[in-house]
Amino acid sequence: MRRFFAAGSLLLSSHVLAHTGHGSRDNGLMHYLSEPLHLFGIIAVASGVAGILFVLQRLRRQHR
Repeated sequence: MRRFFAAGSLLLSSHVLAHTGHGSRDNGLMHYLSEPLHLFGIIAVASGVAGILFVLQRLRRQHR
């Protein structure tokens, strides 16, 4: 089983370098903040977290 996961991780690791800017340390954080593909992901995660926090806050107010 370990061999299967090891082989899979070796085969799939090339997909991490999906577009330019990956694998180089020159761009750093600005790559993730300026690349639209990453920016949409960051916005989606942030809005999801904000939505969950909003719902939790409303539930806490109802149970007081």
